[in-house]
Amino acid sequence: LGKPDAAREGYARLEKVLVYTAQAGIHEFSSPTYYGVDLDDLLLIEAFCRNERGRNQARALLRLFWQDIALNFFPPAGRYAGPYSRNYDYLHGWGGIEGHLFLQGWIDRPEPSGVDTVYTLLGRWSPPAECRKISKRLPRTVRQAWGVEALQSRTHFLAPDICLGSASSSYGGRMDFLLTADLPGSRDSVRCFFVPDGRGD
Repeated sequence: LGKPDAAREGYARLEKVLVYTAQAGIHEFSSPTYYGVDLDDLLLIEAFCRNERGRNQARALLRLFWQDIALNFFPPAGRYAGPYSRNYDYLHGWGGIEGHLFLQGWIDRPEPSGVDTVYTLLGRWSPPAECRKISKRLPRTVRQAWGVEALQSRTHFLAPDICLGSASSSYGGRMDFLLTADLPGSRDSVRCFFVPDGRGD
């Protein structure tokens, strides 16, 4: 838009995100809702920013997000699985990530129907083919940090017949799924997750 002050501020914020993520991982961890937002924004930066450093930073973050997606994608159910932070679809785990998975050919249809893919379609970057190969290797165990505190971590085991996961602490309170199981089958089937009584955990 030709606004140098706004551009400088944007690049400074992107730099802070990159530095924090390098130290702590993706803080709003594995969110099917907010990974969609993150990917939309990073695709727009990569496609339209005029600063090559900013473009390279966006590409590095896009690669990180897609590696995370690949590691936690459960092909036998055709879904992004495991424990994760904020999401609003308690039964299926659908969110903004669906449009990205659909446009990259990982799933045959996005849910919920009518997912807004306008931002996604403006992007020009695609994940490397290696990401898809990683997603198909079973069994595997994924261990991730999502913050600087010792308990800000998650573990996710994926096998052909089940995947099980747990996170050591919560990011978004009641909207987090901290102890989960996913079974093979239709993407329309519901997920398994444990909600402690009273949410006083």
